Amino acid sequence: IINKNGFNIPKIDQKCINCGRCLTVCSSFNNTGKYYDNNFFKNLKDENCYIGYAKDNEIRNYGASGGIITALLINLLENKKIDGCIIAYSDGKIENTKAIIATTKDEILNSKSSKYMPISMNTILKQTDKDKKYAYVGKGCDIRGLTLLQEKYSVLKDIIVLKIGLMCAGSPSVNATQNLYKEMTGMDYDSKKSCFFYRYKGWPGNSIAKY
Repeated sequence: IINKNGFNIPKIDQKCINCGRCLTVCSSFNNTGKYYDNNFFKNLKDENCYIGYAKDNEIRNYGASGGIITALLINLLENKKIDGCIIAYSDGKIENTKAIIATTKDEILNSKSSKYMPISMNTILKQTDKDKKYAYVGKGCDIRGLTLLQEKYSVLKDIIVLKIGLMCAGSPSVNATQNLYKEMTGMDYDSKKSCFFYRYKGWPGNSIAKY
């Protein structure tokens, strides 16, 4: 993966033999359109839809959309239903926004809230352990790519025991975050002096910048 014009782009290394296997698991290349059918939401029955939030006030306040995913993942981990979860992480530094395998409550808490950045979630799958169970949180394209991989590699069906899809209208580029940072602070983003969090304290307007 390389970053070009603010977006992550797949990079083919010198070992490529033109087998085409990468294309068979590419969510963009295999977009049939059926996942964007306007009838999708109409077909959802009311009894299958729920609203939830974290009972822990700190998780609810600092998470996104009520913190329900953070609370659910912690519950699954503490009750030994999973050994870890594949989630997006950021320490406030643009260059450190990435996919990780969280295996502790603190790691899950440190990954809470939204990251409006291009993150290649499925690159972390090669670090999973075939003898462990994982939950997976990703955007629709991430889930689609994972599902295609599971069709090719059955071991992924066994180890990914839960997939949580996030509603998404597209990923902004890295440049968008840098531009927003400058708009809010009047300064250029500097990784040595700056950090940036989206939806801080549960509210989109509370993104913060420290410098």
